[in-house]
Amino acid sequence: DLAEFDKWAESLTDNMARVLGENLSILLSTERVLIYPWGATPVEYKVEVRVTTFGGNANGEVSLVAHWGIFGEDGRQVLVARKSSFSEAAGSEDYEAMVSAMSKNLERLSREVASAIKKIPQKEPDRKNHKGSALRKSRT
Repeated sequence: DLAEFDKWAESLTDNMARVLGENLSILLSTERVLIYPWGATPVEYKVEVRVTTFGGNANGEVSLVAHWGIFGEDGRQVLVARKSSFSEAAGSEDYEAMVSAMSKNLERLSREVASAIKKIPQKEPDRKNHKGSALRKSRT
């Protein structure tokens, strides 16, 4: 049964990419996070995320499973490739609690990606070419 009055206000794919981008911007202390498509802007890292599971069950358990990678050299070099799985008890079966648990799982994914980016050895900065980081969303 569809919950006629409990719908996302925007595309879930776009929403997740936007929130993940905002989270990474905060966690990495930079405003240079771009969401795909970023055009001709050169980027230092490209993050690709493919979500395979994102939802809840009748028991109020919310899961997020995502395969993600961080790429360098304008997307040509794999720097990190991982699968992340998160589960959060919503505490109740109402939609507000489910959405809150989904948000917590997305926050945990954001923290894992940000942590991996921070661990990548830094090269000497190219002062002529100010590259940003980019986030590419993948449809589930």
